[in-house]
Amino acid sequence: MDHVFAAEGWARRSGDPLQRAATLNVVARVLCGANRDESGLRALDRAMELARSQPRNADLPHLFWCNPVHVDPHIVFCMVGLNRPDRAITEAGRIMANLDPAWNRERGVLQLEYATALIKKREIPAATAMIGEAAQVLAVHTSTRLAHSVRQARTRLKPWMGNKYVRSLDEQLHTLITPKRRFDVPSRKNY
Repeated sequence: MDHVFAAEGWARRSGDPLQRAATLNVVARVLCGANRDESGLRALDRAMELARSQPRNADLPHLFWCNPVHVDPHIVFCMVGLNRPDRAITEAGRIMANLDPAWNRERGVLQLEYATALIKKREIPAATAMIGEAAQVLAVHTSTRLAHSVRQARTRLKPWMGNKYVRSLDEQLHTLITPKRRFDVPSRKNY
């Protein structure tokens, strides 16, 4: 938390609204995950507002991505962190309906947060289907973040190891093993 608030202070001093928006994105996710209170949602609202600005600092070209379209999906992460799965599911559905079809990785990461919300609601068949759909992106995309997120989502299914939907997902994940990336599904003995 100290690092997050230090980064927020630095971003505020930068004077660049997009730097602040990008930092507040992270702040929102940390606050929602750690404090489980509304301060993270206020930070995300401010990030959205700032993301509508134009960059002021030519030394920060890496912030080209920081716009409302890229900030908006973070509401799903925040709702999952705040343990509000119904709202996370609603927001994920809304965002995915409007997401550019070319954004495979972003869609996959969002689907995994959607799956996490479904797991929190114990909707295991729907969660495994969403994880499987997101994992399909790994066949065409080399995103380490996405691969890690698939592993995390699969790990959340640990209490349902014997469930036929989880077993079917494990089989599907095994087929995604490629020479570039090995996807290990945890063995049953580790549970």
